[in-house]
Amino acid sequence: MSNEQDNYIQIKDLNRLQSVKNTDLLLLDDGVASCNAITFENFLQTAKDKTFKGEGLNYFKDIIKSTIATELQQNDDFINQVYNKILTKFLNDDSSSISSTYSKVKGKLGSRLSTYTLSKDNYFVTSSYSSL
Repeated sequence: MSNEQDNYIQIKDLNRLQSVKNTDLLLLDDGVASCNAITFENFLQTAKDKTFKGEGLNYFKDIIKSTIATELQQNDDFINQVYNKILTKFLNDDSSSISSTYSKVKGKLGSRLSTYTLSKDNYFVTSSYSSL
């Protein structure tokens, strides 16, 4: 029975703190043979270094990327802005095949329709394409 009791700590017997000073010691128990202590300040520095500089950096970056990506996916205004910028980039980039195709279609529409045969519907089609 005493072996089972060694595996438990009674929290009610510990002194509870409301705040921690940088010089306070934190108990580190490996659970087997030794107990050590580290100052709160050193513990925070070590945790920060491992999170932002060392072993945890890639994990931290993945969490941030995932969070940002999820938020942006749910923002319709952001999606529309990106879509419009991509379309504008492709349509204004003379080296892209999309821009080349757009220019050819626009040129064919403009050259094949004479001004005296344009109806209101024809004008609407050409003006909507030219505003892209």
